Amino acid sequence: MEPVRGIDTARVKGRRSLHFACQSDILRDVESVAAGPFRCLGNWSLAQICRHLALAMDWSLGLEPDRTAFPLWLRVVGRLFNRLVVWYGVGLQPGYRLGSAERFLEPAPGSTEEGLRDLAAAIRRLAEVTVRRPRHPVWGKFSRSDWDQYHCRHAEMHLSFIVPLPQA
Repeated sequence: MEPVRGIDTARVKGRRSLHFACQSDILRDVESVAAGPFRCLGNWSLAQICRHLALAMDWSLGLEPDRTAFPLWLRVVGRLFNRLVVWYGVGLQPGYRLGSAERFLEPAPGSTEEGLRDLAAAIRRLAEVTVRRPRHPVWGKFSRSDWDQYHCRHAEMHLSFIVPLPQA
């Protein structure tokens, strides 16, 4: 089921509570949800979420251009709270508007199969390439371990909007 546009994602009720320990957990969850009926509670389809997560993963490997168009306030605040978000279970909160960076981060709609394929390929690349960018554009200095945890928290937030439905 495709999402309805214009939803205030900070106010969405009924999201899933997720915790991923590694990127393979992300892929298992996405494949499981995609195999059955599901509902999108946010503004993006499952395909768009998968492509967005893949884009972030590829960016951390240096496979995408360095895009620093995030608002200054977000970059300042992010550096103050990066450990809370990445390591201490606070996670990423929905509803943030990323200003001019949004044009880089919102993927075009596509099929669920295409989104799954893009995400699976990005997760394979993460497993194969040990080097990560030294900085996240919002959260600041990151080690490989920080990046891996970030990708898990990032996926938890976005995938929480995709809710499996009971089989008919």
